[in-house]
Amino acid sequence: MKIQFEGQAPFILRDVRNSEIQAFWRPTEKIKVLSGSIKTFDESDHDFLQNLSKKTIVTVEGSDEPYLVRTCAMRSSHSRDNNFVESEFEVALAEKESKPQFSKIEINGEVFEIDGYNLESDNDASIHSFLLSLSDADFSRLNKQFMYDSTTLKRVGVDAGAAKGYIGGGNYWSEEKDRLGHFARILRFVVRKQEAIEQDYPASDIEVKNLDRQVIELSMKVEFLLSKMKNILSEDDLAVLASYERQKEKIDHNKYWNKLDKIKDARVWFERECS
Repeated sequence: MKIQFEGQAPFILRDVRNSEIQAFWRPTEKIKVLSGSIKTFDESDHDFLQNLSKKTIVTVEGSDEPYLVRTCAMRSSHSRDNNFVESEFEVALAEKESKPQFSKIEINGEVFEIDGYNLESDNDASIHSFLLSLSDADFSRLNKQFMYDSTTLKRVGVDAGAAKGYIGGGNYWSEEKDRLGHFARILRFVVRKQEAIEQDYPASDIEVKNLDRQVIELSMKVEFLLSKMKNILSEDDLAVLASYERQKEKIDHNKYWNKLDKIKDARVWFERECS
């Protein structure tokens, strides 16, 4: 089978084997993988293959779709009197995927429009990052989704069904609205690839900074209130202010934790970190 890289003469891929792997952008689908060996007797070709990087585009004989280099490893190399003779490389090529184009997501049946999308993946999970532009009403609707331990999400027009996962951390939102009166908010949706022990992940610098500030402000306010309102509030209200357990019964947890994700400009952060 002939394969060709841009600017290079064709190579012959020998002992070709066909297989499939999980698609990156569409995890419920499969893409084709071609594996085989390339033998070269030219030192410049040897150097090219040895320095071949992943995701280099390659044209495959008999296919209208481009492929990408998945792996390229030298199997053997021979020389005589310090002169190059031949070498052999083991190569794997995967069908090139295109990033899906869509403008809406569905979270637990609620539809939201998006302005940006990125996907990261490792052995444990896939992390979908979305940039949303939200009105006050949409912002409130989205906040309600944070109350659930398990969440379903569907990329409208891309996924046949909704994926099960959970909302991760770092869902930053801009403290100021744009000219349309919308908040920019990042949403991270995590899909675990296999059952694993839940791990505690460290908070981000932004979350720690915001939490520190709120703890200091809250402590000062509580001290002030307790000292000034002994003759104004009832004994029961004073007991609530002084008791963490009593406060937990009355606090809107969703609103409280949302404050920790507030930053100056979520859109700039998304473009820098997720594009």
